[in-house]
Amino acid sequence: MNHRVIGRFRSPEGQWFVFLQDGANSLHATPGVALSSGYVVESISAAEVRLRHSLAEQLVSLPLADAGVP
Repeated sequence: MNHRVIGRFRSPEGQWFVFLQDGANSLHATPGVALSSGYVVESISAAEVRLRHSLAEQLVSLPLADAGVP
């Protein structure tokens, strides 16, 4: 798996926007987005991005740095 969080911000309405590196590409991660490795973004919270592999049903958590900072 070649994914990492490259940035995030929270809108005034409280919605999280997370940007992931997907191999050589970057993308706006939202629940349901499929990544090149077969993982799908399952959920995004203030503390982590959860990915699930569509075939193996393996769950991976990418922690978000400074999750306690507003």
